Amino acid sequence: MKLLTTGLTLSFPVRTSGQVLFSIGVLSGVLGLEILGRAFTSDVQDGLGALALITLAGVVTFWHRRRPLDWVNWLVARVNRATVRLSKMKYEHGIDFRGTPLLPQRLPMFAWWITFGLLAWGAATVGVWYLLPGGWRDIGVRSSYVFYLLILLTLWSLLFAGLLAGLFVPMMLLDRWLRESLSDSDRRVILVVSGFAYIFAITGAAAYFPVAGVMAICGFTACVASYWCLRPGSAELALLWRSRPSGRIYSVPAPRLIAGAVIVLVIAYTDLILTGMCGRLLTNIEAEDSMPLTGSLAALVAWTTPGLIAILTARLYMVWRANPSQRTPPTLHVQSPRANDSLERITEIVSKWGFRVRADDGKPKSIEVGLVLVHPELSEATEFDPRWPLKVSLADLQAGTVRERFTRRDEIQLRRRFFRGLRSLLKQAKAEDRSQGGGYWLAPHWWFFNGLGREDGDSSKRAEDGEGSLRSVGPPFSSVFGRRARQHMHQVLRGVEVDVIYIEDGVQLKQLVQVFRAILEVYDVYGGQKRVDDHSFVGIPKVRVIVHDLSPEKPLVSVKYRQPKFDDLSRGRVLHVFRDRGDHEEVSDLPFDYSSEPSPLLMV
Repeated sequence: MKLLTTGLTLSFPVRTSGQVLFSIGVLSGVLGLEILGRAFTSDVQDGLGALALITLAGVVTFWHRRRPLDWVNWLVARVNRATVRLSKMKYEHGIDFRGTPLLPQRLPMFAWWITFGLLAWGAATVGVWYLLPGGWRDIGVRSSYVFYLLILLTLWSLLFAGLLAGLFVPMMLLDRWLRESLSDSDRRVILVVSGFAYIFAITGAAAYFPVAGVMAICGFTACVASYWCLRPGSAELALLWRSRPSGRIYSVPAPRLIAGAVIVLVIAYTDLILTGMCGRLLTNIEAEDSMPLTGSLAALVAWTTPGLIAILTARLYMVWRANPSQRTPPTLHVQSPRANDSLERITEIVSKWGFRVRADDGKPKSIEVGLVLVHPELSEATEFDPRWPLKVSLADLQAGTVRERFTRRDEIQLRRRFFRGLRSLLKQAKAEDRSQGGGYWLAPHWWFFNGLGREDGDSSKRAEDGEGSLRSVGPPFSSVFGRRARQHMHQVLRGVEVDVIYIEDGVQLKQLVQVFRAILEVYDVYGGQKRVDDHSFVGIPKVRVIVHDLSPEKPLVSVKYRQPKFDDLSRGRVLHVFRDRGDHEEVSDLPFDYSSEPSPLLMV
């Protein structure tokens, strides 16, 4: 069968005359398009010229694959050379979990060049539409029409991509929100109806309302993001970067990095809309304009921008609200028929302790501290092992003797919630992915870790350079742990200086729980003022726990235990939980026992 296929393959001999004639034909087509295009009056007719140019490019590609053209090879070589040069202009980067010692804060020069380039693009667009009535068409007719077509095709591609993003992102989020509460058939009906309604609303707004309001929204968003970008202050998480291997390392705080990305995105959308709107910011697009098709497409993109900005704002607010570094006050559940008369007094007392109050006749929730208000004679505030909800009197609350007990009870409940979530998380992750030869990344105290990360890779390759792919497995942290449990683990893990946890395949859940109990013990004994080290986990069977201080000056090197891949500039403390290999890395020389050796007798 292979011989038959090979025999039927057609090959065309390369002839110089054919190549020359074809190249002359291509050049004639370009010149003809250059001449005919100057007679067009709008971008609707330019669409036919763009279609002809695309067809001509397809013919050249088809011909070049069978009979390579020298001038195409020359162009491809120049493009590849430029691509190689651009690939060398990259920055080394990593995550800074520690923040100490302090590094100088500075944005990469590449970010400034992008920002200034986008601002120059917008200024040039405004100047062109102000000085020339025909805008970009006048420049194309007076210079090169084919070059104008290339720019127009690029602009149309960007506008079409922006329109797809503006339509797809809201529908994707709506689908994710409806998936948890509706069946597939009902969800599809709602998505179709919502999609058509959204398209109808955008089309109506683009037809009857000018885009000046959209430009005002973009400007306000850029101003707010600029305030956050220039706002002084320290952050517990930052991005490290340097321009060359031997260069100086700089730091960019995470809030400033996010604000800078928002600024660049908003300016890029604004420039795209200004470029295609034909200078009509206060009026609507008309059929007599020189570029009605481009202007209509830009108006559609413009009216999808408020929805994207609203979604981005809501997403950032949700990330900020769910950030484990935030502190949500604990809730005190009050249950007693007598509590209604004293509820205001109870709220006044416990609010000074940092507690919220919720009163009803039901049972407290799993993370609420229960309280039953009783007569002083029935109080159990001083009992060694009381039953919860705790029975206390108003005098006990006023004296403040139960404050530490309520705080400790809240910590215990949060830790129980964490261990329940940890068991559920690992069971679902292992049921979802049964592959071996890697490990899991666990960091519930960081906002950018949405779930358990799985790192796989070939065993021989990982043993050499530690490379592997990271993907999310199992349910998200927000559903298995909850917000307050993650906040408590943020306080604990930051106190003992553990930034990321790597769990090797083969480590049992029982041993992992013992590792976390050892972490909690160190935190409780030293009040979060002592970091854990390798000796903190001595005595846990069947595992080997190694704590590594990762930094650019201290690369991760291990012979016996396979390590995951890290960025070269990352700085933090990584806790590795490995299966015990059955021996030790240290070679211990035991002293020789001479007690059973016969000693010579002294003969006189």
